[in-house]
Amino acid sequence: MITSHTRYLKPQDYLLCYESDDPGVSEVDSYVSDDYFGFLDDGEGASITRDKLDLGIGRLPLVESGEAQIVVDKILDYMNNRHVGNWKNNVYILADDGDNNSHMIDADTVRNNIVRYNPNLQVKRIYWDAYERVSTTTGNTYPAAVKAVKEAMNRGALIMDYSGHGSPYQISHERVLNLTDFKEFSSAKIPLWVVASCELTPFDMLEENIGETSLLNKKGAAIAFFSSSRAAYATQNRYVNNYFTHYALGTDNEGRRCTLGDAARLAKVSLVSDYDASFSKARDYSSNKLKYALMGDPALTLASPTHRVVLDKINGAAISTTNPPTLKAGSTVKISGHIEKESKELLSGFNGVVSLILMDTKDTIICKNNTNASKGNHKFTEYTKTLYEGSDSVKNGRFELSLIVPLDIKYSNEAGRMSLYAVNNAHTIEANGACEAFRLGGTADVKKDTVGPAMYVYLNDPDFQDGGTVNPSPYFYAVLSDSSGINRTGNGVGHDIQLVIDSKEEYSFVLNDYFSYDFGSHTRGSLAYKIPNLPEGEHRLFFRAWDTRNNSSATILNFVVKGGLAPSLSDVKLTHNPARSNTTFIISYDRPETDTKFTIEVYDCFGRLWWSHDEVGQSSDGYYTINWNLVSNGGVPMPNGLYLFKVGIACEGSKEITKTNKLVIRKQ
Repeated sequence: MITSHTRYLKPQDYLLCYESDDPGVSEVDSYVSDDYFGFLDDGEGASITRDKLDLGIGRLPLVESGEAQIVVDKILDYMNNRHVGNWKNNVYILADDGDNNSHMIDADTVRNNIVRYNPNLQVKRIYWDAYERVSTTTGNTYPAAVKAVKEAMNRGALIMDYSGHGSPYQISHERVLNLTDFKEFSSAKIPLWVVASCELTPFDMLEENIGETSLLNKKGAAIAFFSSSRAAYATQNRYVNNYFTHYALGTDNEGRRCTLGDAARLAKVSLVSDYDASFSKARDYSSNKLKYALMGDPALTLASPTHRVVLDKINGAAISTTNPPTLKAGSTVKISGHIEKESKELLSGFNGVVSLILMDTKDTIICKNNTNASKGNHKFTEYTKTLYEGSDSVKNGRFELSLIVPLDIKYSNEAGRMSLYAVNNAHTIEANGACEAFRLGGTADVKKDTVGPAMYVYLNDPDFQDGGTVNPSPYFYAVLSDSSGINRTGNGVGHDIQLVIDSKEEYSFVLNDYFSYDFGSHTRGSLAYKIPNLPEGEHRLFFRAWDTRNNSSATILNFVVKGGLAPSLSDVKLTHNPARSNTTFIISYDRPETDTKFTIEVYDCFGRLWWSHDEVGQSSDGYYTINWNLVSNGGVPMPNGLYLFKVGIACEGSKEITKTNKLVIRKQ
């Protein structure tokens, strides 16, 4: 702390790290690393580019107690599995353009290794060069790629993995993501970020950077961030990326999920070992791997399912890879299966929910070659179109569900894909699975249907009336039902679920991916979508949806946007009332995905304030929870008795809206 810009810092607030002393301050050849402290064998430390780590190491880049509270709360939420769902099947592989397609080739290698060893995951690619490039006065951009990445983050992902150029403040020269994006990401379904790029996390410097910012984002962004602290080399970046993702998704010798710290340790050990792992022959004896650091808890494991969902029958016939059934357009398909351990033993005590996503046959994606690569247009195949998404119950480890195949399939008679996820009622056991042992093609003999879906749409609140007033970024809801099911494929021209505001292209949204069927139904479902900021004044909303027989229905809503509009506080419930040791306030309101200030005050019958609490947060579904251990602000356990509690909410500069109710505390 001897330079002029660090003299005001307190050395006790910072944790020492090992820094290269030769060749000094070179951004390419220097490095900063915590690995040095993990070389524990006798004689290690003199040649740290070839030594083998003995400890999994992670760094929490925290200076203030407030920062520590944010990160610890995120880690505990993740460990306690508060946010279950099929988003845990999603892995997104991102790739930069340029450099003769090398970043896409590197990303393909990582993707293929993940798919090979984790066939039950949904691994999806977002490559910049697959989208139109737009030239502006400040450089080239990829607006559609930006949208795709942000939508992926909103839906939730187990892993976001990027290969390409980067810096502390942006990902790629085209600024597809920047520091502000990582500050603003907001979703409880938070991923592990793996970035094979240059210096996104120079944690020994004072400048803001993406890696640390992601971890410190209270609303999400990342549960951990694995990236380089210095400029790094693409080929060696691919090596460490391959190994790290392999181990992060893998298990140790006793069948336990590897911790993130061990994934980093094993990745670096593999790079200097004499043996070849079956998935890679990569070796790296340079300092490049020392630049990679884990920003996060090294004892944390990925929240991916550890048990299996297995399909047994399709339309009553056993699953067969030699004689796969053909699912015809317009037909109703019945599917049955079970939940099992990795040992293939039936989990007969499993009771919960299973969700299924049916994908149409693969598309061939031909990239644009926006950078005129000599290798030509990069190509890959991907499942891109969702035909159905729904859920049903699992009882004693077994389940059955039905779905209707839309007419808008590709009729290729090739394999589709079913992706499955299940969680028990206690949220303690999760399972996933996949099946491609079927084909999609042909048309079934179906009853004539000429009527489009029935629909009920509203903004923010089910009681919304046509012409009502809403905030600048209202939530749009639609409830759809049709005996033939709802079409969400996007294959047929003009058959998208579409929302258009004021007939403007910039306010035109395709909502196929936001629709899902209600629990246990293949004819009724709903969608919710947060509309981007609208100017104040009058607006008109047009919404259209199709059934699987390509009949459409549409509706129009008129509404007025007003800034500073107070939210609606629908209800407040308690998990325990009477409460004995703790309780949780469940607040129902109409502003999901919007920063909201929540306040709670608890009074006794004489009007004396015993406990007060406030926090700013948001939820994905309009239900926000706050836990209380029944201890007063003075640190005294609450006495038995009758109390009044007042809950208030406010957002976007609005006045506070409150509700008051009774709470009984009755301890043993």
